[in-house]
Amino acid sequence: MSASPSQLDEIYRQIREHFVSHPVISVQPTKGDPPDQYEITYTITGMSKKNGGQIVESIDHVVELAIPFGFPHFPPSCKPKSDIFHPDFDPAAICLGDFWEQTRALPDLIVHIGKMINGEIYSTTNAFNEEAAEWYLDNAVKFPLAHISWGNGSRSSSAPHRRHEVDTLDDSDLAPEFDFLALEEGKDDEDITLNTSFPEVGITPKIDLQPFTQLQRQKKYYTLLNTAADIKTPSHELTTLCERAREEIERVEKLHRDGKKFENKGEAQIALEKYQQITSTVADFPTIDSDIHRVKQTLALLDDISPGKTLDFSAPQPADKSSPPVKNGNGAASGKKGASKAANKGATVKPPTPHDLFLPKDHKKSRLPLFLLLGLMTLVIAAGGYLWYSFTNKLSSAEIAYAACSTAIANNQFKEAKNSCDKALRLVGEVRFIHQDFARQLEKFIQEILTSEKLTKGLAGYILLDGKYVPINETKALLSIKQQLSEAESLFKASKWQPALQQYDTLLAQIEGKGYVEPSIIEGLHRKRQIAKFRMFYDPAQMAIQKKEWETAIEKLLQAQKVLVDLPESDREQYSVELQNELQKSQFANLKEQGDLSFTGTDWLSAIESYNLALASGRKTALPPESIDAIKNNIKRAELYNSINKGNKSFAAASWDEAIKAYSTARSLLIGTKAMAKEVDTDVNIQKLDRIILQAKIIRDRQILETQLKDNALAKARRTYQQILTNIAKSSLKGEEEFSNTSAETSKAMQALDKKIFLQSKEAYLQNNYQTLFVANYPNATAENLSNPVITFTKETAFKLVFKMQCTENDGGRPLNMVMFYSYDKNTGRWSFYSEK
Repeated sequence: MSASPSQLDEIYRQIREHFVSHPVISVQPTKGDPPDQYEITYTITGMSKKNGGQIVESIDHVVELAIPFGFPHFPPSCKPKSDIFHPDFDPAAICLGDFWEQTRALPDLIVHIGKMINGEIYSTTNAFNEEAAEWYLDNAVKFPLAHISWGNGSRSSSAPHRRHEVDTLDDSDLAPEFDFLALEEGKDDEDITLNTSFPEVGITPKIDLQPFTQLQRQKKYYTLLNTAADIKTPSHELTTLCERAREEIERVEKLHRDGKKFENKGEAQIALEKYQQITSTVADFPTIDSDIHRVKQTLALLDDISPGKTLDFSAPQPADKSSPPVKNGNGAASGKKGASKAANKGATVKPPTPHDLFLPKDHKKSRLPLFLLLGLMTLVIAAGGYLWYSFTNKLSSAEIAYAACSTAIANNQFKEAKNSCDKALRLVGEVRFIHQDFARQLEKFIQEILTSEKLTKGLAGYILLDGKYVPINETKALLSIKQQLSEAESLFKASKWQPALQQYDTLLAQIEGKGYVEPSIIEGLHRKRQIAKFRMFYDPAQMAIQKKEWETAIEKLLQAQKVLVDLPESDREQYSVELQNELQKSQFANLKEQGDLSFTGTDWLSAIESYNLALASGRKTALPPESIDAIKNNIKRAELYNSINKGNKSFAAASWDEAIKAYSTARSLLIGTKAMAKEVDTDVNIQKLDRIILQAKIIRDRQILETQLKDNALAKARRTYQQILTNIAKSSLKGEEEFSNTSAETSKAMQALDKKIFLQSKEAYLQNNYQTLFVANYPNATAENLSNPVITFTKETAFKLVFKMQCTENDGGRPLNMVMFYSYDKNTGRWSFYSEK
């Protein structure tokens, strides 16, 4: 078979479409279903050479076109079936030049051949028919023979340089159901396959997402990111979850910063609202519980002095020393018992009236005059009210100063905290005789702050940072380092290797040699920096492997390999084996892919080279035997096509021996594929190659014959004729009409040559013995006087061959032309004088 059935159907469709009603071209299928061979009749004027050697114009030229093995890699086989005298036409083939390399449309090829017959296209050098090339050159004004409209099936085609084309082979003939290059179907995209199974390269392991989705539902985003950081190659779904977590964390971190600002400005209620928004968004936000507790404590203290509350003149109760002082509605301190008692009674304590304060209950009348009592009472109430208001105001100021002190020390504002606490302590000392329990408890809390280690160290120039007191002048740098470290860790966990590497480089430049960061931390930073640098190349390589971008993968893996040596030993061992395996597999896959591309592009030598390199690379990798076998089969196949291609090129250059050698190599390679292809198909294709080889031998020998006959080397010509007959006789194709006709023609020509050789030998005999024969028949003649012999074969009778002998006698007088006839008896082999009488 030739091309695939679908190809042949499409070819047949194109031919019908273009030539069903063409004015000068008729195409009829002659073989196959769907057809793979056509007979094309051109009803146009062309040149022919008659038996007598006369070159004349003729019409109705027929060409046979066969779809070859290798179509469309190789052109159709074209040969004339009628006598066409043209430089590019030989009885066995038509030279198409480089036409098939310019366009591979079959209708265009059919029109192209028509243009050749019409004389629009012909070669004048390196032609199949040198005699025709000379004649066309001498008669160039005749061409083209006619002005023909070829129709839409033709593209402009001109071929100043032409090469010979012969029947060829393609992949569908080699193995119609055995596709060496097709990748195995049904495999995952991540599998590297060579027609059969192939080890997986860089496939992401399956990750259980259930724990991560559970953390997302619980809003524990910090925990989710920390857990995901341990997974070296996260899936797409996990990456999406991590991105969502980072977005939520960024949002609440902004809320936290806003809360801090409001807290520092003394707007504790707004700060509390910000902090509470954080807990509803991210459940595991660090320090949020302590932040909320601190702000609530501040609000509790401030709540006791809120304006608009009525003072409680009831007797103060002992305070619960385990709790901070909390004042009741009128500003007096209330313990648990007092609060409980007021709640149980449910009574509202009314403010005392002047009458309640100064008159006895039995309403005894004073002896003083009423106006004096009223005046005195007014003075007492005014003085008492002023003192009470003054003391209460101071106590409220003390409470405010204490709250400011607490906020300041929480924000490491130690001088402000000291000043505020000193002010609060002074104010409390001025009002001890009222609200004594509350004042004493407030004083206690103030003293705790003033004597705390945090304030003492802070006033001395130190600040608590990560459980240690450090100089304040280093705090800014340390806090910056801590922030940068946090950012670097976040980038590292998010696999953002390039910015993480830059952050680690910045950090190390700041802290190395400064002495205030522990060596173990610096060592850890160096380790993570190297890992980030390694993963900066390694991770893109993994992505490239998944996308089958092998050259990119190899480039990145080689860069990662250079960085690998700088990793700590434990990390180096972990990545070294994986990197080496993936590098080898990527190199193998890349070479195999290059081979496939070269094969598809008909660059057979490059395909063979790439496949051989892939085999060498594959030996270092644990590839299955089927993959290796598939590559070897591809190499054999490329070698087959390369040999056919060599044969075609040699044929085009009229290098017949090289063409025959290349085609013979292709035949041997095709025989070697019998085990892989259907035997019947292989046998058919071997027969095709045998036909090509025999055609090439016949063309070669005919051209040699032409030269030998021109040089009158008849003996050599006879051996060439015999070689043609022998080649056909030895071929399995000798019974085919084409070659049986060639054999018959050659035998007839050789018989004519044998006769010519025989006559030539007799003429040579007469030439060599003309003096003796003339003297024998002319007694007066002298041999020394005879010269210039001319021997001519005149006729053949039933039993004799008659020759005319002439020579010149020169005996000193006038030269005399002597003539006689001599005959050769075909039966006896004897010579005798011949006379018509």
